[in-house]
Amino acid sequence: MTLPRLEEMLYWINEREAMRVRKEAGEKWPFSKNPIMAANRFTNVMREDDKVTKWLAENWRAPHSKHENLPTAMVLARMVNYIPSLQAIGYPLTWQPANILATLKARAAMGAKVWSSAYMITTCGKRMGKEEYVVNWVCDNVMPLNEKIMAASTLQEAYNLLRKVDGLGSFLAAQVIADLKNTAGTSLSQAPDWHSWSAPGPGSLKGLSAFWGITVTPSNYEFCITEAWATLKPELPAELQNLGMQDLQNCFCEFSKYARIKDGTGRARNGYR
Repeated sequence: MTLPRLEEMLYWINEREAMRVRKEAGEKWPFSKNPIMAANRFTNVMREDDKVTKWLAENWRAPHSKHENLPTAMVLARMVNYIPSLQAIGYPLTWQPANILATLKARAAMGAKVWSSAYMITTCGKRMGKEEYVVNWVCDNVMPLNEKIMAASTLQEAYNLLRKVDGLGSFLAAQVIADLKNTAGTSLSQAPDWHSWSAPGPGSLKGLSAFWGITVTPSNYEFCITEAWATLKPELPAELQNLGMQDLQNCFCEFSKYARIKDGTGRARNGYR
């Protein structure tokens, strides 16, 4: 089977990782000679290298790896996804939604930025403020599931629990799973499907469709991403041979943006600096 964008996908993975290395080595922007890569913002090949994820790992995840509220904390963290707001809230050792709401609303009243633009969080048509939706509608309903999620033996099991909560779609639930599985000491850090499990998002389906030259849907997603990994792995450098399926899913999401820009049919967020 001819793969129309195999070389482009390999290029994107290798160049994006090289950009991270160049930046962390102290080189000055731009970190790539490719104008698309230099001028647009793409997440890292390894999600754990992203700025917010690194902050969460150090400040919320590692110090509280055994804490009973960790799943709810990660849902809150990913729905907010903005470090100054999370610093103002503080890790929720006790669940006090009124205090969290007051903190978020106070930032908004001051004209300060409250939310990240990385994830598009809406109220899904609910007639309430965004703060109430995130804290009272979503996070309050994760709280009763904390114990079961912390005790889950597989990523799929924990993901299924999160998907029971209205407001947690496939993409966002998978982001929380990634945080929990990458936290040493949690049951999910030892899950047997740690490397093999992933869940589709709209962007990764588009990226896989471009890669294969066919329409990839949730029904054929698992087969397509597994086969894609088998095709890509022999061509990747040694340092990326341990790439997990969730990171690969994210790469396809980012590659879909790259392909749209290159084809002149879309754009990504500007400003890699």
